[in-house]
Amino acid sequence: MSSEEKSIIYALLDKNGSDSICLDEFLDWSLVMLLNLSKESDYATLVETKLPYVYQSQWYTRLSEAVKSNRFDTAIDVILVLNAMTILMQDYSMLVGHDTGDPENDETLDTKWEKLE
Repeated sequence: MSSEEKSIIYALLDKNGSDSICLDEFLDWSLVMLLNLSKESDYATLVETKLPYVYQSQWYTRLSEAVKSNRFDTAIDVILVLNAMTILMQDYSMLVGHDTGDPENDETLDTKWEKLE
């Protein structure tokens, strides 16, 4: 901590300017330190600004918590990986350079589903 930072903290603690910190000043500071100080975001969502009744509703709060959860994040990751695997399976022959151009002999996933129909 720099000497400037130390002097600023000391000035905050010494409310009456007596160049000493009395017990009351110290206890006041300790109460401030016990508070959970956090900066609120300056960003407000569209729902928060235009639809405050929806933003404050119980179902929207639960939805927000669900979307912000690690479980939701993991589910989205799994879906993205499955999607990538599906695309890879579908276009594998084209990616390795074996594109026949013949739809009857094409072994892509779409054609297999079309043959089942």
